[in-house]
Amino acid sequence: MLVEWKRGVVMRLARNPHFWKKDAAGIGLFYLDELEFQIIPDDATRLLKLKAGEIHGSEFVPYSRVRELQARKSLRMELWPSTRAAYLTLNVRPSYDGKPNPLSNQKVRQALSGRLVDLVVTFPFLVLVIAIVAVFGPGIINIYIAIIYVGWVAYARLMRAEVMVQKGSEYVAAARVLGYSALRIIFRTSCPMPCGRCSSMRSRTWRW
Repeated sequence: MLVEWKRGVVMRLARNPHFWKKDAAGIGLFYLDELEFQIIPDDATRLLKLKAGEIHGSEFVPYSRVRELQARKSLRMELWPSTRAAYLTLNVRPSYDGKPNPLSNQKVRQALSGRLVDLVVTFPFLVLVIAIVAVFGPGIINIYIAIIYVGWVAYARLMRAEVMVQKGSEYVAAARVLGYSALRIIFRTSCPMPCGRCSSMRSRTWRW
């Protein structure tokens, strides 16, 4: 049970005396009477407390200090993947479960991506950033995540508009006549100009 919470300082959990479940040996769960999470932002202070035995565990250990902690026999150091990629895959096969698949139509996919952009644009930039930070909590990493989550929309719209302009240009038509593959046309012909405009936009919007 949550018995104490001081934002940015400490969170303390206590054993629920009314919890009914038991383990295979018949011992009541949970095994710990109390669990305290201390918020220690400074890495050096957190690791000093860990090595001194003032705290019994820590996370977000700097990678440069991993070998140092692994060498201490009194500590057990475990490494876990710190990066996770989240993506959405669309089934674009012509048919699905014996029925025509609407996502196989390129225009349907473009319409869906366009409506997603419109949905994010509906909310004011700063209001949505503040709302995301309020949900995930304060911290520079959460602020970056919120800005990236909201800020990609402007770049997506600019990139799409520029690519549509480049798509109808004469040198793209010439590349098709010469038999260039779609990937070569995209990365060698269509993308350089939009990427330059996006970089210019980034220098203006991120100057603060």
